[in-house]
Amino acid sequence: MRIEGPGRPLVQVQIVTYNSESHIGRCLQSLAKQTAVIDRVLVIDNASTDGTTAIVRAANVPVLQMERNVGYAAGHNQGFRRAIEHGMDVVVTLNPDVELDPQYIEIAVESLWKDPRCGAVTGKLIRPDGLIDSAGLEMQAFYHVRDRGAGQPDGDRWACPGPVWGICGAAAVYRVQMLRDIALANGDIFDESFFIYKEDVELCWRATRAGWGFWYEPRAVAVHVRGWRRGSRVSEVAAAHSFANQIALLIRHVPNVSLGLLSAVFVELTRYVWLAITRPRIGARTTRFIAKQWKYHWRVRRELGDKYGWWNAAGRLGRCSHV
Repeated sequence: MRIEGPGRPLVQVQIVTYNSESHIGRCLQSLAKQTAVIDRVLVIDNASTDGTTAIVRAANVPVLQMERNVGYAAGHNQGFRRAIEHGMDVVVTLNPDVELDPQYIEIAVESLWKDPRCGAVTGKLIRPDGLIDSAGLEMQAFYHVRDRGAGQPDGDRWACPGPVWGICGAAAVYRVQMLRDIALANGDIFDESFFIYKEDVELCWRATRAGWGFWYEPRAVAVHVRGWRRGSRVSEVAAAHSFANQIALLIRHVPNVSLGLLSAVFVELTRYVWLAITRPRIGARTTRFIAKQWKYHWRVRRELGDKYGWWNAAGRLGRCSHV
């Protein structure tokens, strides 16, 4: 079923870039080959100092140029606001190191539109070496959310569509109605305090608490290069944000005190001590990030509790059946 005609959903694709010249050209080329009708394309550039914006402009794609690096979450919020202002029905968030198969957006939007309680769809993201990068997100032990299938061989296990706990933001197809429904008190969609890492996890957790669901559609395929390489370390800033953001997720979304929560806290304390010993500079950064946002995250917890209660807060799947 291809959605066509005057009643079809309006689609915006947005990409946040930061010194992305090695990937953005191929990403835009794959976007130009899409079989779906795309109504708006927008690149939000976080003050790149390389040739990123020149490549984007040469492709005749609009660029919203930030004066400084405002972060991944804040960059995408610029795009979300414009999508809502222009009456878009669907927003596709792409990382600049993603290359879409030609039918990715068409298939994902069709799947999204089959179920009115489906908030977003992801396809099957593959690494350049052929291993799975992400088949959606899943809740694992101690409230850690991971990419399903990451690092595993592609095969029959990942060929079946179905509901998932959440989806990776690297090639996410979001329903704008859901984004409007779960917006934070200040109107933001992604929480900008997360800066980088786990902003998509926080959004998915918020959405499941509001009763939205997420769907994995393996017929939609994309290659995700990712910035890291096997055996390499992420930057100190990125590692610190990742750790601090996990603490923020526990504060915001885990229900009342339980054995599960106490176990998660013990795990994070152990990780923190190990980090402080082995990489003290990251430990110091992490401490600063947590201290800076501590009161804010507790305030958001109260706001979300008042808005949604604690239904689905422990990480169960939302309502998305495609029956």
